[in-house]
Amino acid sequence: MEVTLTPEQEAELAKLAMRDGISAEQLVKDVALRLLDADARFRAGIQEGFNAIDRGEYLEEEEMHARVSRMLQL
Repeated sequence: MEVTLTPEQEAELAKLAMRDGISAEQLVKDVALRLLDADARFRAGIQEGFNAIDRGEYLEEEEMHARVSRMLQL
């Protein structure tokens, strides 16, 4: 895979990488891997929500509003 950046973007990445003592390439790779991990966790959470709904584990709208209202009155 190849990513095209402007010279300004490359310079900013180089500065960030230098601050962390790594190469710009490693910085971009680390960030891409964190993005993939965050996406996987997000999708797993969404799937768990769907599974809970399938099991009948959810709040009706009125109960949800009541709970949120109680939380906001703290």
